[in-house]
Amino acid sequence: MPSVNKVLLSGNLGANPELKVTPKGTFVTELSIATNHRVKEGEAWVDRTDWHRVDVWGKTAELATKYLQKGSAILIEGALRTDTWVDAETDKKRSKVRIFCERLHFLPRTRDVGTAPAATTIVPLAEVTPVEVAEEVDIPF
Repeated sequence: MPSVNKVLLSGNLGANPELKVTPKGTFVTELSIATNHRVKEGEAWVDRTDWHRVDVWGKTAELATKYLQKGSAILIEGALRTDTWVDAETDKKRSKVRIFCERLHFLPRTRDVGTAPAATTIVPLAEVTPVEVAEEVDIPF
């Protein structure tokens, strides 16, 4: 049976992206994206924020670092990836789930929506294949 691993996130950046370069010369940045939702607690509705870490590679990482800043509204299309390692201090196996960005859409900020029509800019994943990414982050499979 085929499987599907697809993530769509629309939110705001919680920090300015920082461009890094791997030893092989590939650009990478980690985005911290906030998404909001409301939950009912008793009789009152309360706003909640979830934070997501998104890895962006190649030319897309370079462009994200150049054009995005804390508070920027974005839409991410991607897939879940699990990093696994052994903790050096406890010698226990650890893992964390991250989002691998496949496409990045720049969105107009909420407060800008009523002022002028803005086109969504789509930045396709460029110059990086999943094989290169797997080799870079040393995923053990």
